[in-house]
Amino acid sequence: MEEVGERAIIRCVHNRRVDAPWRLAHAAVRAQPVLGRVTIPVPRAHGTPARTATVERRAWRTTRRPDRAQYPHAWPLTWTLVAVGEPHPTPACEALHGLWWTREPATTLAEGQEVVRQDPCRGPIEA
Repeated sequence: MEEVGERAIIRCVHNRRVDAPWRLAHAAVRAQPVLGRVTIPVPRAHGTPARTATVERRAWRTTRRPDRAQYPHAWPLTWTLVAVGEPHPTPACEALHGLWWTREPATTLAEGQEVVRQDPCRGPIEA
């Protein structure tokens, strides 16, 4: 049972267990095809110069089922995990990456970009 109108965008910190064949959510989203590539400006920070970076966006849709013993009144919810990652970072620079769970539509490049844009805590590297 899903409530109509439920919206959420949550920064993904924990690598949640998922159904086979991937076992973990981060591996599942990284196994999905690239929705598109975007070139973004990266401001200078912590002694590294400003640069541009090309990031890839991916999305993976799954239904999360709560443990009925632990959460007897919870129900399954369908979520999309959106991933942004820099596959080939500049030498001496840390690769850009971010993951978000969302209930918003996110199966196209434009929808994935909108999910990232709506996160009020995102840094400029993920715009």
